[in-house]
Order: sequence, then structure tokens, then C-alpha cells
Amino acid sequence: MVNVPEKHRYSDESSFILENLNLANDLRFKILRKMSESETSDVGSDVESESEFIKRQTEQEKLFKDFCEWREKSEKAFDELFEKYRQRDGVESTLLQLSKMVKKKEKKLERREKTFAEMADGQRMEIAEIKDDIKMMGEIMKVKQSEKGQLDQEAKVLRKRWKDVCRHQNKLEEELNSVYEKPKRSEKNADENAK
Repeated sequence: MVNVPEKHRYSDESSFILENLNLANDLRFKILRKMSESETSDVGSDVESESEFIKRQTEQEKLFKDFCEWREKSEKAFDELFEKYRQRDGVESTLLQLSKMVKKKEKKLERREKTFAEMADGQRMEIAEIKDDIKMMGEIMKVKQSEKGQLDQEAKVLRKRWKDVCRHQNKLEEELNSVYEKPKRSEKNADENAK
């Protein structure tokens, strides 16, 4: 299971993803438990022939292998998505810091310009430097906003891929569950026929 700190700063979307990843882990353990139960119950069963048993066993193993492969793909896609969210949040944090710095500089500039008439040449140079700083920070903010937009798009694509992988994994899980339920149904039919 993935341990997540209670107060994480990621969006509700990441919480949803983590919850689904934990559910997938629980499901994996249930499937493993079913496999072990199935193997122990199949050993003494006279309901199916040895060839049917071997065929069903290989089908179960193949499905379980596919399920595990898709589970790994799901975890990899989740890790990529989580990293993209982390990068995006870092850029967003930088944008907020730059925005605060620009506001402080603008207020400082505004105060200085009010007293412009009484300024010496050194103070006028300081105002010009503040204006240059504000302009430079504005350019940096534009670049960071563009970077954040790109990271948002990449996260959107990764989220879609992760959902597709999870859908396929769920489909394999259903197939795997149906394969494990078939012998139990045939055992019930044999019991009913014996009566």
C-alpha cells in the first residue's frame, strides 16, 4: 500500500488516484488468496478431469500474469502522473512567490514615485532598477505560466493513460474472477446431480 501523509498539498485528483491504487493492491491480495483457495480445493475434486484442471490452471496463470503486468503498468502510469503533479505544484509555488515579489516591488515603486519631486539622482536610478526588476519578473512569470500550462496538459494525458490502464486491469480482474468461479459452479451442479 502507498502511504500518503494526511496533509498533502496535492489536488483531490491525486487523492482519488492514491485511493484507487490502494484498492488495486487490496484486489491483488484477494486474487492471490482466491488462487491459493482454488488450488487447495481443486486437489481433491473429482468434478473435472485432469486435462480440464490443467487447462483451467494454465488459463488462471496466464490471466494472473496479464493482470500483474497491467498492475505494474498502472503503478508506473500513476508514478509518472504523481511526478507531473509534483512538478506542476512546484511551478505553481514559484509563480505565487514571483507574484508576491512583484506586488511588493510595485508598492515600493508607487511609494517612491509619490516622492519623486524631492528625489536625488541616486533615488531615480533606484526607481529605474525597481522598474527593470518588475519587468524581468513579469517575463519570468510568463515563462512559468507557460510551463505550468504545459505540465497541466501532460498531466491530463497521463491521467487519461492511467485510467485506460486501470480499465484494462479491471477487465482482466473480472476475467480472472470468472475463471475462479467456474469450478465452484460445476461442483454445485455435481452435488445437485448426486442428490
